[in-house]
Amino acid sequence: MAAGLDMTLDMSEIRKAFTAKSVAVYPLAAQAMFTTSHAILVPAIKQRIRSNKSVFRGQLISRIAVRSVVKQENPTIDVGALGVPYAADVELGQPPHSADLTKLVEYARKKMGYPKTPREKKKSKRPSADAVAVAIWKTLRKHGSKPHPYIMPTWDAVKGQFAVDFFRRYGAALSRAK
Repeated sequence: MAAGLDMTLDMSEIRKAFTAKSVAVYPLAAQAMFTTSHAILVPAIKQRIRSNKSVFRGQLISRIAVRSVVKQENPTIDVGALGVPYAADVELGQPPHSADLTKLVEYARKKMGYPKTPREKKKSKRPSADAVAVAIWKTLRKHGSKPHPYIMPTWDAVKGQFAVDFFRRYGAALSRAK
């Protein structure tokens, strides 16, 4: 798997109610799940990421994706931040580790708006981006990073709405297929 985070969501509630008798309807269900995911799940995940002030959001938000997987036994969707090397670290946290100081300086500059140059530092009462980056680096080495989950809590919050929308789309697809 490429770097990033890819999670298969538990759709047991939908699967219990999904009593199709023919394998031919599985692609219709998969399409309904895919469309519902883009309409409900993806925007909700992006909103949760935006509301988390601790997360640098650029790549994480822009790479939230949904993949539809059609299996004989049931349709499934995979959702994740594909191609984002730090996506799993944000969702799950990390044990103590050494981080790239250059990337932490960039993070401090972009996310936190800390002064970039000594001249800007003179005009500001805030510490430099370098000083903030070193403090973050020390914290990561000693304590690691705590999780900032954005996929599973979002799924828990929207799965009822997801099920309603899915069955509406699935019913419409079955009606069109007749």
